[in-house]
Amino acid sequence: MRKTCCKGILRKQSGNASEVAGSPVTSGTINITANLSKYLHTETIVTMDHKLAKYESTPATCTKDGTKAYYYCPVCGKYFEDEAATKEISDIDSWKVIPATGHNIEDGICTNCNAILGDVNNSSILDINDVTLVQLYLANTLTETNVFDELLADVTGDGDITILDATAIQAMLSNV
Repeated sequence: MRKTCCKGILRKQSGNASEVAGSPVTSGTINITANLSKYLHTETIVTMDHKLAKYESTPATCTKDGTKAYYYCPVCGKYFEDEAATKEISDIDSWKVIPATGHNIEDGICTNCNAILGDVNNSSILDINDVTLVQLYLANTLTETNVFDELLADVTGDGDITILDATAIQAMLSNV
């Protein structure tokens, strides 16, 4: 007897000489010389309810992806959108992602999170360290310990981080 928790599936196979490995046998079409005992068996699959664990959603922020809420059954290893386990998720890694919203900059400030355009280290202060980090980024010498917000680094808004962005931050500092 095998257990599964695919709710609603109950299958019983009985030994039947009219089927060999699931294929119908009609006289004259298959030469039956093999030992058929391996095909003649009874299998009962017992169904059980899913044992669902809920994973809560996390909201997306300006810079980080969020996740949708979902359910997981450790017995069968399947993921579901709903508590009733009726909507299976085939690719959990791509399905659950809520993309980061990105900054909404108006007058140099993000209206969602109050980040300052050019404040690439998220220190809430625009200073020379931000210019230095843009330069390190351009030289490809940032380390894992450096905080660097690429969205805030694109000061010119052209979709690329260049020396023009570092220069724009320096200009912003001279106006402070």
